[in-house]
Amino acid sequence: MPYRLFYIVFLMGLFVAACGRVAEDVQPDFAPTHTALPRAANLEDETESEMAADTGEIAAESTEVPSTPEPTVTPEPTVTPAEVPTEVPTEEATQPPTEAPAAEPSETPGADEASEAVVWNGAVGDPEVGDLWFNGAASANYRGTDWECHICHSVTEPVPLNGPYLYGIANIAGDRIAGMSAVEYLGDSILNPGNFEAPPQTASDGTLHEWEEGLMPTNWGTYLSDQDIADIIAYLMQQTQERPE
Repeated sequence: MPYRLFYIVFLMGLFVAACGRVAEDVQPDFAPTHTALPRAANLEDETESEMAADTGEIAAESTEVPSTPEPTVTPEPTVTPAEVPTEVPTEEATQPPTEAPAAEPSETPGADEASEAVVWNGAVGDPEVGDLWFNGAASANYRGTDWECHICHSVTEPVPLNGPYLYGIANIAGDRIAGMSAVEYLGDSILNPGNFEAPPQTASDGTLHEWEEGLMPTNWGTYLSDQDIADIIAYLMQQTQERPE
């Protein structure tokens, strides 16, 4: 009996060894599919397939470009030209412009005449030219001597020389002879110095100066034209300094 048991065990061991080898030899050389496996074995593959399918659907949905709504075109507003209101002229606008008030005459005698154009026998005087004549350009030979205006008459200061000073003469020339304007008086004094004798003048040292009759040349009319005389008068009418007397 023990021998038989041993023999049976020995055969079973050979059988088991043979089966193990056959099983190793008959193993397939390709990866088995899972089609014949239970659902539990294919669960992972199916889940991955379903996820891939779902992802494809989502991707397909995301690739759809949403339709862009057409922009609404707002019509431009029609610009209505503004009506220009017609201005009704007011009473102030229709009134004539107010004239500027006339300048009040200066209280200084002769100042108004000095500011006006000097006209002598139709000639309009130029004070700048008269300045040249008075201060040396005009010369008259009288009694064998050449005479010039500035030698006997000062216009820069109230100082008597060989003749009365003409400093500030424009202020008093119109008052020397009644009915004679300053321009007329100065013109007549140049051409006819004997028609009016100038009053004496006091020098700064107190000396009283009186004028010799016929001292001033009486032939200026032969050396000076009406235009020259008008120029000299225009220059003298600018001597509006305040006189001490």
